Amino acid sequence: FPSRRSSCLVLFVPFPFIGAVQEAVEGKLTVGAEMVTPEMSGAFTGGISPGMLKSIGVEWALAGHSERRTINKETDEYINAQCVKLIENGMSVILCIGETEEEFVKDLVGDVCEIQLKKGLAGISPDDMSRVVIAYEPVWAIGTGKVATPDIAQRVHAICRGILANIYGG
Repeated sequence: FPSRRSSCLVLFVPFPFIGAVQEAVEGKLTVGAEMVTPEMSGAFTGGISPGMLKSIGVEWALAGHSERRTINKETDEYINAQCVKLIENGMSVILCIGETEEEFVKDLVGDVCEIQLKKGLAGISPDDMSRVVIAYEPVWAIGTGKVATPDIAQRVHAICRGILANIYGG
């Protein structure tokens, strides 16, 4: 997708491959990290901090991806810490939000997105929002063969725009 700070595209890859992909794309794409830990130092074996990413030229990272929320049990608070630390380090973040199939069927999409947005963006100022992209990622449509239709996506985008307007103003 287009980066807000330039006309380039951002490609998110696992940490071990960032350098090789940066070299392969030769500056034609921006390379981002699939994950980041909010801790800047300490005993976090295997954790990749924003500072580490920044030191190798990474400007973007994902936070809140559904697989990490589910498999790695990353909480909204942890995801918020990722977002905050990335922004504090002058980087940008894609905050992924979305509901499960059960939540979708129960028409809880707005509630789920509101919780994930409010908790994920806690402490992030309106000025900092220039470094945040929201990605609607319905969990039920990932690898299942089910598709979020354009109508569904537009409805959820409208809900999210309303939530963001309530948090940050029109």
